[in-house]
Amino acid sequence: MRSPAKTKLSFGGPISPMVKTMIVINVLFYVCSLLVRNKGFVDGMSYQMILVELLGVSPDRVLKDFAVWQLFSYMFMHLEFFHLLFNMLALYWFGSELEWTWGSKKFLNYYFFAGIGAGLVSTLLKIPTIGASGAIFALLLAYGLMFPNRVLYIYFVIPIKAKYAVMAFGLLELISLLNAGPNTRINHAAHLSGLAFGALWFLYMKYQHHFYALWLSFKQPKRKKPNLKVLRFDKANNEEDEDTKPTIH
Repeated sequence: MRSPAKTKLSFGGPISPMVKTMIVINVLFYVCSLLVRNKGFVDGMSYQMILVELLGVSPDRVLKDFAVWQLFSYMFMHLEFFHLLFNMLALYWFGSELEWTWGSKKFLNYYFFAGIGAGLVSTLLKIPTIGASGAIFALLLAYGLMFPNRVLYIYFVIPIKAKYAVMAFGLLELISLLNAGPNTRINHAAHLSGLAFGALWFLYMKYQHHFYALWLSFKQPKRKKPNLKVLRFDKANNEEDEDTKPTIH
């Protein structure tokens, strides 16, 4: 009689190549900011805060100085260890399987589309922000849509299916945004924007052929039909036949 199989608890599959690369870049950015945290003050600002001003989303700089790179670079900037830790764990858990499923190119396009979208919304709302949380929420959405019945363990304890986790986190973020005070340090708008831009991506992928057809119809307007007359040869022939028939007296 065979013994029953032991239950194996998994904390995620093998890490995918681009997810690994992005985690390394995020950690390097964090280490560099730590090394200059209390050094080199310029006009009362440490080098760390200068890095944040240069690489994080600073709405005035984006809108007035056209510092558009900040919509991309802010995703790699983290100042707090647990902010970095939870974002990188989520990137590993959700991102790796999505990359193995989609391929690296499609995964990166989705990740940065949602992340840049969240940064753009933060800019328009005049909310300075750093961190990959907007893109991470988009990964959660994608995971819930691709693997809706996978069971996730929230905080390693609470089991919940991925599709319900997306709904729960989206609702919590909406409630938090509505109840957030002026001094909150969490950009709930960026989190919701990540979900929204992720949904736009899936909507486009579903109806891309329809969008392409609409674009072609807009780009190439319909041509006017030529005004052609249709000749009825059978009628003409009948008239000729009538002329050639003998007259009956």
